[in-house]
Amino acid sequence: DRIAADVGSDRICVWSALGGKLIQTIELPDRPAAKIFDAAGDELLVSLRNGTIQVRAVSTGVMLREIKADAGQRMLALSRDGRLFATAAQERVTLWDSSGTILRTFAHDFGNVVNLAFSPDGSALASAGLDANVHLWDVGTGRRKATVPDQLLANFALRFTADGKSLLIGGVAGAIEIVDVATATIARR
Repeated sequence: DRIAADVGSDRICVWSALGGKLIQTIELPDRPAAKIFDAAGDELLVSLRNGTIQVRAVSTGVMLREIKADAGQRMLALSRDGRLFATAAQERVTLWDSSGTILRTFAHDFGNVVNLAFSPDGSALASAGLDANVHLWDVGTGRRKATVPDQLLANFALRFTADGKSLLIGGVAGAIEIVDVATATIARR
């Protein structure tokens, strides 16, 4: 029920999606690269181009904590329960716990990671990159479970269905692929 958008080079504004009312303007020390709300919509994780990730209270804009990354993280994903989040910088994906401790990293063979999505139960992470592949990772072990060759080339959307059985991939070619997660095959296009 909330929308966040960059306004200028160092601010994010948060609006009510229902009434369009401005809820908060958050001043930042650097340009935001990515942002995502927590499950309750009370906190906003903001990745800055300078390599920090800030957790901000939506109601006040106050920074609750800051996490140092070694590079600017261009993508963010948050598990449904809020215990884990993932970031992407170039071809590397980093898995963090909610306190900001790195749990593990995953890597695409080449090319920047452009999308991330957690399965509903948080056991799997999907990453899509410019290497024209979508990888499914086991969050618990850090192992690559499967790779799905992405027929869409560059994609702009990556989401699991609510039951976690399918992964939806939206591509720049104007098509959507539906991947059967159990077999890591494209079920429909």
